[in-house]
Amino acid sequence: MTLESIYYIGQTVAVIAILGSLIALIFQTRHTHQQNQRAIRQSEQANDLARAELTTRTIDVAVQIQNDIFGTEENASLIYRGMMGKEPLSREESFRFYLQMTNLLTASEYAVRLHQEGLTYDDMVERSRLNCVGFFRFRGTRQWWAIAREQVYIDPFRSWIDEIVAEIEAEEARDIQGTS
Repeated sequence: MTLESIYYIGQTVAVIAILGSLIALIFQTRHTHQQNQRAIRQSEQANDLARAELTTRTIDVAVQIQNDIFGTEENASLIYRGMMGKEPLSREESFRFYLQMTNLLTASEYAVRLHQEGLTYDDMVERSRLNCVGFFRFRGTRQWWAIAREQVYIDPFRSWIDEIVAEIEAEEARDIQGTS
């Protein structure tokens, strides 16, 4: 065997080795890609489950708070009178109303925060917004907010409620102008 033959055999073996390495690399890359895709799907499923669990817990908290606040005739009457703002509340009633309203908005505050973190669904925050619109349509609730917004709440929730209040007050102003 000549030196030239050994050289060609070596070159052939090298080419075969390179081709084998490339084929192995292609299979390994494909396998890694499939594993990554599986891991992404599992992560998305875990995120969906966590999002559903957080949503369920937040709704449970909201329902429990509302049951506690509106569960007795005395509490429901206090909230109604406080929201209407037509008759003054005693100091004790004002304090209870302040605390009850703070509790009432707690679930909405959590919903907004979880939504901003991508941990709850859009429809949950919209539902919270609609609840807040219902509460803030009452003058007494807006009077409570004027005090509580600085004492209890921070942004971004404070700004979120401020937008709701501004929307309601603009709507009321349009209604008053329309009837004048």
